Amino acid sequence: MNLLFWVYKSRIEKSGQAFIMARITHHSKRANINTGLKILPNTWDSKKQRVKGNSELAINVNRHIQTISVQLLSIYDELSKTGKDFTVLTLREKFQFKGEQHYTLMEVVKQHILKHFRVLTSLHGMQEVDGSTPLLSSALNRVCNKVFDN
Repeated sequence: MNLLFWVYKSRIEKSGQAFIMARITHHSKRANINTGLKILPNTWDSKKQRVKGNSELAINVNRHIQTISVQLLSIYDELSKTGKDFTVLTLREKFQFKGEQHYTLMEVVKQHILKHFRVLTSLHGMQEVDGSTPLLSSALNRVCNKVFDN
């Protein structure tokens, strides 16, 4: 895997700043990632792939670039150890969605039903039922299975 950081000079904002991008190359395929970092293009050292100078901004941006490099290399190593083929798009997606919680549609529906069940029970003065009780959980599973299996 090759990793390159560059400034997106063709998309300079009104403030004069441009985004720093990361380009991953793996098996001759490329994918770009917007780092979310913005700098003035004239402060970029394209050979070192870093912001020039020792200002607080330069130091912080360069640290962030280093962190992104380490994270991408770590993800690459993790994917390589599986022994399965992967693409740069897989690597990019894994990087972009790091730390985010993913839910299945069934999990979202269950949470929605539980939320409204609790509201209804409290509005009608009924005893609160904990969503973790086996009876309610079993009922929710049956409803969701019925809905999604048909």
